[in-house]
Amino acid sequence: AEAGAKGRRFYFASDASAIVEHTKRVVVMEDNDMVHLKDGAYTIYSLGDANKAQGNGEGEGKGLMTETSRVLQTLEIGVEQIMKGGYDHFMQKEIHEQPEALIETMRGRILMEDPSGEPGGELQSPKLRKTLSNSTSRQSVDSDVVLRPLIKMGGLEEFLENIVASRRLIFVACGTSFHACLAARQVVEELTGLPVTLELASDLLDRKAPLFRDDTCFFVSQSGETADTLNALLYAKD
Repeated sequence: AEAGAKGRRFYFASDASAIVEHTKRVVVMEDNDMVHLKDGAYTIYSLGDANKAQGNGEGEGKGLMTETSRVLQTLEIGVEQIMKGGYDHFMQKEIHEQPEALIETMRGRILMEDPSGEPGGELQSPKLRKTLSNSTSRQSVDSDVVLRPLIKMGGLEEFLENIVASRRLIFVACGTSFHACLAARQVVEELTGLPVTLELASDLLDRKAPLFRDDTCFFVSQSGETADTLNALLYAKD
């Protein structure tokens, strides 16, 4: 949807990629947010912030919605990334992009080190990419040093102690995200030594499956907005 006044234009979309050809400046709404446009300006109101204020004894007499602010962000994707790029259809494009997509996924998460323990760098040099692609020898291109991969968990590092102490790991997802969890299960079990179970988010909610304090749940969503997966997350937190 598009709205405008006084030479300004505002675009509303469920995904930023739909408007990247028009603007790279976006404001991401949160649950229970409402936007009011008037005279070329916008104001954001939130029901969630109002409920928090009332729960703290604040905001009495101010109504259900309170004015709030959201961060103005700049998109880092380009139009060429969301176009077909000469392919007949998007599925064909995604198939041919898989090698580079895997490299980008592993960037910063798989490091290489030599036998002395010295790190060899991240996945950003052609030499290292070729080393990883050669799964048999694992040797660098211009030396006899055998490199071995190290797994870096990134944002999970601060939670590793809790994860290792868990009784089981539970992957919760829907659709193709569930299939991704299925593909990753064996690798995760080998890395952690813990049993990994899979749950369809909708099925977990229907069954009201029991979850325990020593379980660690991972909620996987391609868009981050899958309703059943988000509801399963709320169920687990309760």
